[in-house]
Amino acid sequence: MFGTRGVHYGLQRSGTNYLESLLKNNFRVRLMNQKKDRGSILHKHVRIYAEKKVIPEPKYNNQINVECIDSLWSCYKEKPEFIIVISKDPYSWYISYKRWAKKCSWPEVNHHYAEEYKLFYEKWVSLSKSSNNIELIRYVDLLQDPAGVLMPLARKLNIKEKKASRLLSFTSPRKVPESEEFSSAKAEYYMNKRYLSELTDIEVAEISNKVGSAVMKNLGYVMEC
Repeated sequence: MFGTRGVHYGLQRSGTNYLESLLKNNFRVRLMNQKKDRGSILHKHVRIYAEKKVIPEPKYNNQINVECIDSLWSCYKEKPEFIIVISKDPYSWYISYKRWAKKCSWPEVNHHYAEEYKLFYEKWVSLSKSSNNIELIRYVDLLQDPAGVLMPLARKLNIKEKKASRLLSFTSPRKVPESEEFSSAKAEYYMNKRYLSELTDIEVAEISNKVGSAVMKNLGYVMEC
């Protein structure tokens, strides 16, 4: 029996693999995401904003330009029943994203990476306000209480759980692809914002200015300067 049909999105290093594992382990879902075509609407990291020059890696280039909720739905051959978009605090995301770009030998860019963050999530914030089927969640909340985040969403989006004793048996993965094994120290790093000590005051200010207070507020984050 197929589960509820949906897709999940997020920038690289935002916890998309962790979210995917939680959804598959605990719910009857049929995730439509695919990995091969990085310019497809079904790729979890797809950029649907108009400013295609602000894409760091050519493999993610695409001609998708979503202006409103109707144009989003028109991109799918089969309309998803739910969309979940995960974000990470832009300051911790920036640190991880820079490392990832270096590890993957991405080409040098002429923009600040935080510009991608703003464009990516600004678009999803706008779309979420036009649809009850699009939900925005935060990685730090998922780390702290995965059941507390996903169970209410499942009820709202009509996603069925796999197990009878839902909250008591909620399964959280210890390891997901492209990430280190989870530990209490790693969770504390995010929950207590220890990553801020890795950034200079100038870097914090740049990230804050590029992302902007509106996106920060809509995603539930605090400007650090």
